[in-house]
Amino acid sequence: MAHGIANQTLSHAWSGKVVHVVDGDATDAEKDGRQVRIPLYGIDTPESKQWYGQNATAFTSAQVLGKTIDVKVRFGVGPRR
Repeated sequence: MAHGIANQTLSHAWSGKVVHVVDGDATDAEKDGRQVRIPLYGIDTPESKQWYGQNATAFTSAQVLGKTIDVKVRFGVGPRR
């Protein structure tokens, strides 16, 4: 059991550069020459048009935009929200 979540299976991992921050809890990273949407696991922020949404987007941008991240694909954890 990883991170205390039952039925969680780590499928595969890859590294990619964050090329766009969608909002505070989602980014786009480059993989094999194309952009892949990456929801940030365990993170839930206001959407960009909601109160504090722009703050959340700015914070996430400052943390990851232009950086190489490790992406771990998880299956079996149920719906995101």
